[in-house]
Amino acid sequence: MRYQKKLLMGMALLAVSAVAQAAPVMRPGEWKITTRTTIPGVAIPARSMTQTICYTPKALANLRNWASRASGAHHASACKRVAFHVSGNTATWTTRCGGPHPEVSTGRVSYQANTYQGTLKMGMPNPQGGQMNLVEHFTGRRIGPCR
Repeated sequence: MRYQKKLLMGMALLAVSAVAQAAPVMRPGEWKITTRTTIPGVAIPARSMTQTICYTPKALANLRNWASRASGAHHASACKRVAFHVSGNTATWTTRCGGPHPEVSTGRVSYQANTYQGTLKMGMPNPQGGQMNLVEHFTGRRIGPCR
């Protein structure tokens, strides 16, 4: 269970860092971010998490560095973004992580000045054998100035 919690937090950081990479049009301010994680083929309820993040003008200007630190924090620098592409208001990416729990994730996010939405799909070995896949749907909405 502890590993799952860390994994969910790591997935959220990867998703936020991908949004950050594509953030030139995002407006500074407080953002409400909701993630909903499912494990296809497993009969357990989806997990949802909501958090607020303050994107300051300085943070938005430096998000490429911030995103690298945020995504590496969970995985102790074992993750490498192997593909990243922005077309219009949509970003796609692929990340590979090594270490004792290797994983591959792919994602897509579409963003506007005050909103974004996307999906992150992650695959990794299941501790009980076989492959485990997770899907995270996330949305972000600017709710006002930072407090």
